[in-house]
Amino acid sequence: MYSYYEISLEEVLNAKVLQTIVFPLTAPTDKEVEGGWEKLDLSKSNLNACYSKPEINERSGQERSWFDVTLTVEGEHDLPPKKEWFYVVTRYGDCFKAHFTGKKTKKLVSLEDRNIIGYFIKSMLVEWELFTELSYCFYDPEGYGIITKEMLEKRMGSKVTLRKTNKTKTDGRGNKRDIWIFSFPIENEEEGWDRLREKSVSNLIKIQTLP
Repeated sequence: MYSYYEISLEEVLNAKVLQTIVFPLTAPTDKEVEGGWEKLDLSKSNLNACYSKPEINERSGQERSWFDVTLTVEGEHDLPPKKEWFYVVTRYGDCFKAHFTGKKTKKLVSLEDRNIIGYFIKSMLVEWELFTELSYCFYDPEGYGIITKEMLEKRMGSKVTLRKTNKTKTDGRGNKRDIWIFSFPIENEEEGWDRLREKSVSNLIKIQTLP
């Protein structure tokens, strides 16, 4: 059957995987946070680095979002250059454009909403009722929104993956773009996405949804 999207979500999820990038999720322990999170160097935690940055984003002039998460990978991984953006799809078809930036250390960046990746990760933990969702670090002086290793171990694990498939999707200019799958390598990933799909979230930008 013809599809406006050229390819179905099922085809993408069952596609041949050409490359897998693993992003470790780094976080302090409960004990370290209880000992005074202000003393910690959270810039080394890709999930909590938002607490180590200025409360106001100097470039945008906006308050620092709690969903500001940085996923990076080091070393030689034969990643596409910055100009070659691609589509990232979740197991439920949420689709957004992204690319890698940087030289020695490559950073995964969304072209639509820079916080969308952080949304997927942190909102999954919120839906598992590990803590209450926040919007900005400015309103969390007690550090209640800091993610710890114990929280990750309970539900998500210590990594997320990005898998390049052998499938492509044509962009608005007629260029074929690679499709990558963003996922949590855990047994109950489907349950987590189910919970997110039941929730209407205004700050989640979805380009399209693959059928």
